Amino acid sequence: MDKATTNKIMTFSFLLLSALVFWTVGVMFDTASDSFAIIANLKANNLIGHGFPLLCGLAMFIWLQFTPKNREFADEVITETSKVVWPSFKDVKGMTIAVAIMLIISGIVLSAFDLGAGKTLKLILG
Repeated sequence: MDKATTNKIMTFSFLLLSALVFWTVGVMFDTASDSFAIIANLKANNLIGHGFPLLCGLAMFIWLQFTPKNREFADEVITETSKVVWPSFKDVKGMTIAVAIMLIISGIVLSAFDLGAGKTLKLILG
């Protein structure tokens, strides 16, 4: 994978994480404003109510994007992920069918044990 593609993936991932931080801080701010009057008064000010989560998201993006350690780690993750060999659709379909069959068999066996244990308890207690 070339460096330009890796940088695009890295920047997009950092943007997604920053958006998640923005949303999380906003939800936490809303939740805290329901419990604390001081925070509710701060949240009533639109500049603080919307600006604080935006500032947190922006700070997260800047920290991720411009810290060499973070960029190196993300570059290594992207490089290793590109080496993963994904199974074909035929393999996925076969494994899914095998899992479904095993779940059905397990359900039948567990049901039989449950039914047997219930009947045994009825004989013992009944």
